[in-house]
Amino acid sequence: MEEAPHSPNHSRKRKKRKKMDVSLDFVPAKEGHACPFVGYFPSGFDPLQFKQEHETQSEQEDPGRLKVSAYQNTEKYKTRQHQVVVTPPDTTLDFVGTNYLGEGAMWQPGNYVLGVFDKESLTLQLLPLSGTKVLRMEPRVRGLDYDVDSLSGVTDVEMSKEMMLQKRNLLTATFGTHKSRIKQSRYERSRVKEEALGDKEEIGRFFQKAGDNASVLTTEEALQQANAAVKRNIPPYDLSATTPERAYIFDKIITLEEQNSLNDIELLKAAIGKEEKISQLREEKAYPEFVLKRLYIMKNIEEERQNRGVMILSYMRHLLAFYNLPKHAIHSIVDPMGSHGNLESSNAIDLRSYAHIPDAVVAKILKRFTTVHRDKASRTQSAEKRDLLISYIIVLGLMVDNFHADPYDLAVEMKKSISALKRYYMELGCKFKTVKEADRGVVDLKSPQRLYEAVLPLPLQFPMLKNKLRRKI
Repeated sequence: MEEAPHSPNHSRKRKKRKKMDVSLDFVPAKEGHACPFVGYFPSGFDPLQFKQEHETQSEQEDPGRLKVSAYQNTEKYKTRQHQVVVTPPDTTLDFVGTNYLGEGAMWQPGNYVLGVFDKESLTLQLLPLSGTKVLRMEPRVRGLDYDVDSLSGVTDVEMSKEMMLQKRNLLTATFGTHKSRIKQSRYERSRVKEEALGDKEEIGRFFQKAGDNASVLTTEEALQQANAAVKRNIPPYDLSATTPERAYIFDKIITLEEQNSLNDIELLKAAIGKEEKISQLREEKAYPEFVLKRLYIMKNIEEERQNRGVMILSYMRHLLAFYNLPKHAIHSIVDPMGSHGNLESSNAIDLRSYAHIPDAVVAKILKRFTTVHRDKASRTQSAEKRDLLISYIIVLGLMVDNFHADPYDLAVEMKKSISALKRYYMELGCKFKTVKEADRGVVDLKSPQRLYEAVLPLPLQFPMLKNKLRRKI
């Protein structure tokens, strides 16, 4: 099927447009000089047509000219208010345009400029408008009052403090953010209203009672009581300790029952300083890297510290194994010695065979770091219990490092950043020090290893609650 030829009646000739290279020139406003005004006449009045009609009249008659007047407010803070008045001759009618009343008072998303194109010089000049708006020229009959003064005087009405507060609350409730609405509701709940107190005598009795009440504390006294009542989620400690070794009570962190149940003490003692045995343990993946590194370091210390250090490393092995368990696995762990040893299911986990943890250590770990629900059907680990477990691991790491520890090794072992572990060190009373570049002893200076050192100063001091300073409005 052949396509019909295109009908010539439907063809349109495109008008050829010449391209022109135009230079753009912006003319800024000068102080003391007025910018042009731009207005439109919604009533249908055409000033150009009006001018042409009057020019056709005989020269003998004097028809007058179209008069244009511009005014600016001289009051302070109102100098941007402009008004233009167009007065045709031989009429009692004026066309008035303002940029602060009616349509001119509405919000404008952008500014207008006037463009003047010079064809000879091919220059487009952009000039800013006076009042920054296109004025709506409204017809006004002379002699009639359009109540302009009453409109401009509305803003001068004095409002009481209560009325201003109501308007602000209404504005916040209508257009405010969620955070600002919550802040407003808290302020309203805490505000004491006069009508709630009654007359002046009741107000006086209220303040007198508050002044006589001995329980009314100052800010410093309230903070002291709050700090004294804080229950810290950390291992057992002794504030009167004179040495870092006694700051945290070792026999309460690792009980005697747990110490006697650790069955790999001799194995670790035999591996101290011996690279072959340490490499064998590394290949078996039975111990974390943190423990194996300390076996190298403990070679040159006295026997008593070696015995305690080996015990700490053995216990840390079990804590890190429990820490690295998947969260869902904690629900199915069986307590072999406790009253909840009947937690039986197809997915039950026995830590004795799963992670080679002794019975007494398993029972103590579950008691300290997990919670069994009343129905005895599930076990969970809250965020507080998790934080307590991390604090135990950090304290034991400080003990084995003689309370001058590099947090990098534990951060790698626990899959956390140093900044994430820093708050736990601070809660334990530690201070962070930056190690000098010459003392780091690492090949890669960009590595966070040996970048910081955590120390435990004495006397033991914990972070205190402080009064938050309010910004001045």
